[in-house]
Amino acid sequence: MRPEHDLFASALERRTGRLLGTEMVAPDGEHLAHLLAWSIQQNLTAFDLLAMPYYHPTIEETLKAALMDLLTDINAEKPVLPGFEPTGQR
Repeated sequence: MRPEHDLFASALERRTGRLLGTEMVAPDGEHLAHLLAWSIQQNLTAFDLLAMPYYHPTIEETLKAALMDLLTDINAEKPVLPGFEPTGQR
């Protein structure tokens, strides 16, 4: 994506980070739209999406930065899963 020419907006549920909807105007945006439609249908959170691999160079990798910005904007905290410790934080 070229930020100076593209528009991207998404809505997340503040409490969970669940993706509620998105809209965009971008070259090759249909690739992102397809991925995001599946994500919404599966009730995935921004955290779930960030845990998935993003290959380079692809349009999909731009989604990673956008999701991180959204989570920062809503001051989301990563959910703690029982028995799970992030790598390197024991």
